[in-house]
Amino acid sequence: MLETQEAQSSTQPQTGTPAGLPVEPRRIVWALLRRRKIIWLTTFLGAAAGVAAALTWAPREFASSAIFAWDATAGRAEGVDTMRELRTMVDSVKTPSVLAEIRKRLGLTATLEAIAARLDVVANERSNLITVSAVAPTPEQAVDLARVTIDAFQQQRLVFEKARRSDNLRQLEASLAGANQDLAKLRATYEEFRKAEHVTDLTAEVTQALSDVARLEQQQVSAKADSMAEQARLDWLEEAQKKRPGNVVLSEKTVRPQGTKLADVEAELAGLRSGGLSADHPRLAMLEAEAKALRADEKSWKKSVVTERNEGRNPQLEAIEGRIAEASAAREAALARERALSQLGADANANLERLRVVEGKAGELLRTLRATEAHVSELEGRRAAAMDAARSPASMLTLLEPPEAPSRPRKSLRKLVAAACTVLGLLFGVLYVVAGALRGLRVHTASEAAFWGRAPTVYSSEWPIHGEADDVKLDLAAQLDSAPGTTLIVPAGTQELALARELAALANWPAHDPESKARVQVWLEDAQGPALRRAVRSADRVLLMVGAGEHSGLKLAQLPGRIGAERSYGFALLGVAGWLSALPDTCGDANSFWNPRKDGPRLRVVASA
Repeated sequence: MLETQEAQSSTQPQTGTPAGLPVEPRRIVWALLRRRKIIWLTTFLGAAAGVAAALTWAPREFASSAIFAWDATAGRAEGVDTMRELRTMVDSVKTPSVLAEIRKRLGLTATLEAIAARLDVVANERSNLITVSAVAPTPEQAVDLARVTIDAFQQQRLVFEKARRSDNLRQLEASLAGANQDLAKLRATYEEFRKAEHVTDLTAEVTQALSDVARLEQQQVSAKADSMAEQARLDWLEEAQKKRPGNVVLSEKTVRPQGTKLADVEAELAGLRSGGLSADHPRLAMLEAEAKALRADEKSWKKSVVTERNEGRNPQLEAIEGRIAEASAAREAALARERALSQLGADANANLERLRVVEGKAGELLRTLRATEAHVSELEGRRAAAMDAARSPASMLTLLEPPEAPSRPRKSLRKLVAAACTVLGLLFGVLYVVAGALRGLRVHTASEAAFWGRAPTVYSSEWPIHGEADDVKLDLAAQLDSAPGTTLIVPAGTQELALARELAALANWPAHDPESKARVQVWLEDAQGPALRRAVRSADRVLLMVGAGEHSGLKLAQLPGRIGAERSYGFALLGVAGWLSALPDTCGDANSFWNPRKDGPRLRVVASA
């Protein structure tokens, strides 16, 4: 026999990511707003405490400064690294000896390191200004500390300068003694050298030797020029002698016949004219015609005719021969003079070379001697200055601005302390309110119940704190009446048990009975034990009644497993605070809770005899 039996309807277990939030941010914000008076109070108390602490406890720092000008050149030798000495001077302000003197004068009990921390020394390497600043809790203490510091510092500088100058004087005296010994040795060496070289005034002798060499060279050049000139004259005379003939015409008499005739005619014409003859006279006309004819033949009347000649030896040769003899004698004399001057010049040059060698050695000795004398003179001057400086040492520091009492603190923690206390008060108030809202991670909203319980929150109400029970009864009854299957209402704990009884009485919901066929049943016993788990397994859905603020999220997460609610379950949150009523009253998929998806019919084959 075949028999079809519909399987017991079941619902899907709760899976997936839970809805809601572990803490509702708006609840925290509203908690801060509701309890803002507490935050204001803690902020005010923090501000008051900050003001009191700032006035009584917060330290203040007053700074008093003094400015020195350092004379970097006074009493110092050349080549001293002034920048290094300035840095050394700045560092020496905080030496143990100065700090100990400061502590002694002021009667302080602080350590040297603590006193050094209250001092600040700054130097300007360009202007050589040194600024000493002292920090103290009061203006008077700052001025006293700065004044004592500069006094101790100047005293230390005086002691240091006195020791340095005394040591410098000793070094100069030792150096001067050694330099004087070297100078005496150099003078003795120089005198021995002069005696050995037989020189008295080396400079004058060298000058005279130079003058002699120059003079002899000039005379030698002049003699050479004279000899060359005489040789050239001799050569010219000999050449002229060769060109002259041996015999020449000594005297010669010449006449011009035609010219004489022309002169006679012209003389006669002049006589006739002076005699008073007319121009037409035949004699004058004849003579003029003859004179004209003679003038016309110019070559004939200008031609000369030798009438008498006397020849003999050329007198120029005799004169040239005399001059040749004179030139030969002058050339020989010039050559002899040139040879003599050349020898004298060689001797003068040898003497000059000897004097130059002597002068080089003497010059080296003399330069060393002069340098040693200059060094001795310089050391004597420096020793005199060092003696004056050692008799009256000075710190080389000029106080430009003495320390003065500051009118306001350089650094004060009062504002910082007051502000910090105010902020701490504010933070304490905020943390106090937030800690109260998060105390125990208790569930207060539908969103938080859905997150921690990993199931939808299908209903939430302010009852029994606010609101009417009838409203709760009507809302739940409407949902329960429309939901298919059976619903078991289980209180989450003993706190909710009284609420469950009260709600069951108001809604006329019966207590759980396994034999009852009622669609809505209420578990009115403790929420634990096998009986509860069996009742839960027999119901189609379980509605867990949770009181707002009564359970932690961790307990709520463990509740379904503790009561065996493996099927569809949800939460009803009661007693929600009135100031949270604006938040959503459900969270999660409530529709799946009230209308669970059912599995299809299953067939079971039953064999019958």
